[in-house]
Amino acid sequence: PPKNGAKIPKKELQQRSEALEAERRRLHEIGILPDTTAFNPSTLTEAQRAMFVVYLQDNEEKLAVFKDFADRAEILLGTLNRKLAPKSIKLDKDVGYKVLSHDGRPLDLDALSSGEQHELVLLHTLLFRVEPGSFLLIDEPELSLHVTWQNEFLTELIQIAKKVGFDALVATHSPYIVGERRD
Repeated sequence: PPKNGAKIPKKELQQRSEALEAERRRLHEIGILPDTTAFNPSTLTEAQRAMFVVYLQDNEEKLAVFKDFADRAEILLGTLNRKLAPKSIKLDKDVGYKVLSHDGRPLDLDALSSGEQHELVLLHTLLFRVEPGSFLLIDEPELSLHVTWQNEFLTELIQIAKKVGFDALVATHSPYIVGERRD
């Protein structure tokens, strides 16, 4: 983008501002950023637009640092919240993972079943601890997994492996994990 904000069309400035606000909301919903107030640049004068572009570029660069982490966190939270419903998991900058009951009351992590705890540890490890380029050997992932979760295991593993950049070999006795796959 041009350095001089006055030369950037108002529409582009508005679109970039909206994209920045959407990314802030996403990071807030994940639990990475505190809530922020939206800003509408459409009322700015040409001189103010020039200054706003500097602010906008600075914020875009700062938030870009969180993109990979946020993408991984969304996979983890989306998977866990779908599986643990009506309970939910949130990220909290002070306590890490925060478990909430169906009515929003906080629960201790040890209030989760062994299968739920196993799922949290497995997903966290795969998304945040495995180095890109690794080759994982996963032995009997069906242990502590509900049959429904076994059916979803390979699909989730493939999604995570693509995001993180690793390969895996899975050894299982579960026909639910294998499903229709013969590869």
